[in-house]
Formats: sequence, structure tokens, C-alpha cells
Amino acid sequence: MTTSPDDLEAVRKVIEALTPFNTDDQERIVRWAREKLGLSPSFDSTSVHAQPIGSRQVGSTASSGESPTSLRDFVEQKKPRADVHFVAVVAYYYQFEAPNSERKTSIKAQDLQEACRLARRSRFSNPAVPLLNAFKVGYLDKAERGSYKLNSVGENLVAMALPGGVSVEKKSQGRKKTLTKSKSSKRR
Repeated sequence: MTTSPDDLEAVRKVIEALTPFNTDDQERIVRWAREKLGLSPSFDSTSVHAQPIGSRQVGSTASSGESPTSLRDFVEQKKPRADVHFVAVVAYYYQFEAPNSERKTSIKAQDLQEACRLARRSRFSNPAVPLLNAFKVGYLDKAERGSYKLNSVGENLVAMALPGGVSVEKKSQGRKKTLTKSKSSKRR
């Protein structure tokens, strides 16, 4: 005889696993779990009344007391060091931090250029290149043609590793050592 899964026991396990985390981390973990399970990402946990009074909404920045009001403030707070980090920060801002009227689930090259202007950053000669690079390193997923959406890796980068916590590794410019056989090894 097989028993059906106990949904209340599953709820207990989820609550037990999330209890050690603060509210913002709990929201992010639940969002990632929903994404991993293939559930609708449009779930708005702020409509559920289980959230403690006075806690911040999903997407508010954990490193400061309140959410930045502009893209420029958010970029200054996160301090992206590489173009792909900047792309992830912009996508994160538009998805979670922007005022509701400006929110987007995906960004295009035009959005990136506009973000450069708003953040007072030099514009890209070809904004499609950093978008594609951010996709290749795994921060974005493809959406409709020419647009990209932030994935959980990019979200984690912006939420947890930035500001300034990620160092951009540069490839060594030194020469490679070549192995040559010594005269003694040739004689053998």
C-alpha cells in the first residue's frame, strides 16, 4: 500500500530549512526553488500575509537599509567591475528594484545603452556584445529575439557577491614555459 505525500510535512521541512535565514534570503531562496521546479516566477509573496509586519519586499537590497531609488544609485551601490557584471546589475535592477512602472523581465541592447546613460557610464559601441558575453558566462538566459533575462546565477551574483566582492581575474600575460629535453635525456 502506498501513501500519498503529506503536504503539511513538506511545509514543515521547508520552514525548518528556511528558518535560519533572514527574510530577504528566504524570499530569494523560495524564488530560486520556484524557478528550479519550473513553477511560475510571477508568484508575489508580498500578497501572502505570512510575511512579518515591517519586513521589506522581495528585491529590496540587503546591504542598505532601503532600496535605491534610481538605476544610478543601484549601480553605484553594487560597483560592477566588469561589463558582464554591469549587465547583470542592470537586469537585476529592472527585474527587482525598479519602480513598478519601469520593471522588465528581460533587457535588450537599447535598455543597456539607456542604463549606461542613466548610470553616467560610457556607452558600449555595440551593446549586444556585453549582453552576449553575460549570457555566455551564465548570468543571463535568452528570452525573445535580442533580449535576455536574468537567471538565478546572475541574481546570486548581484544579490550576494556584489558590491565589490567579486574580483575580476585577469589572465596572466607572462610567457608559457616550454619543456625541452636536456642533453642528458636525449642520450638515453
